[in-house]
Amino acid sequence: MRMIGTAWDVPVHDGELTDLDYQNSDLLELLIRLFAQRLQAQVRAGLSRFYCRHEDDLSRLRGKMDLTRQFTKLAASPQKLACRYDEFTADTSLNRLLLCAVIFLQRRSVRAGTQRLLNEILAHFSEVQLVSACEALAGKFVLDRVNQQWSVLARLARQFLLSEYQTAHGSNREGIALLFDMNVLFEYYVAALVGKACLPLGYEVNTQGPNACLTSDNGFRMKPDVHVKHGADVFVLDTKWKKLDPGKPNFGVDEKDAYQMHAYAHVYKSCATILLYPHHSGIRALPGKQCCWQFKSSDYSLILATIDVTKHPDELLNTVRDLLRLPAAQ
Repeated sequence: MRMIGTAWDVPVHDGELTDLDYQNSDLLELLIRLFAQRLQAQVRAGLSRFYCRHEDDLSRLRGKMDLTRQFTKLAASPQKLACRYDEFTADTSLNRLLLCAVIFLQRRSVRAGTQRLLNEILAHFSEVQLVSACEALAGKFVLDRVNQQWSVLARLARQFLLSEYQTAHGSNREGIALLFDMNVLFEYYVAALVGKACLPLGYEVNTQGPNACLTSDNGFRMKPDVHVKHGADVFVLDTKWKKLDPGKPNFGVDEKDAYQMHAYAHVYKSCATILLYPHHSGIRALPGKQCCWQFKSSDYSLILATIDVTKHPDELLNTVRDLLRLPAAQ
């Protein structure tokens, strides 16, 4: 849950995890509950509303008269007035996205408490038009300082509507499973941690880039998971959601991964080229740098490191700072 929250830029607090009874729920149910609780707290204070421009032909004047339309289209219908007015409404693209997500999650939640919570939330959206998921995702809206409090909920709603689901069967009970590519989640999680540690210090952080080529004729395009630059100093990180084995030669690191890091080191001229894995109890050393190999005929080296994903993200920042040789936090 913390990895998802960090990767999606959705703050998840320990108190919330406790309230969610996470040991008795699957991951999808946890995410639905987290979304529902936050949305309920927000809609109780009222839905976000915007002024929408309307043009209509009415029996009495509302707003301003559209003189052009009045004396052309309605010239033969003097009983109608061409009106142009603004209406302060809750039927906005943002609210249609949230409503669509609530309906979507109602069909996927299996806990009675979460179902009741979603039903209570629906009552607040009586003024909002229900649209398809495609229309809701295509809707445009701007989150400014007035409605910034809806940004996390909008992000979660989009993630739900865009996620891929697979039916899972247990005995005679049919359910829904939320699938994650852990390689991608781990990469995004580490990138978020690196950004949090480096950006306040003026470092430039890129994910899946910057693009470079291995050969002079622009062949074999390369894009590291995380690229950090500060002046002439460059750090390249590549994340691997794999289990290191200290009992095997080179910790069981795949040779292809080592060759890839060798190419990164030479192309990007990195002062630290790091392969980063999740830590586990089979590794006796503490999380962080595990070993360092010097590449032949060069000043570049390959660092093998781990982070303990069971720790709170704030606790992991010191590990990231040590690996990237950053100054300690004040």
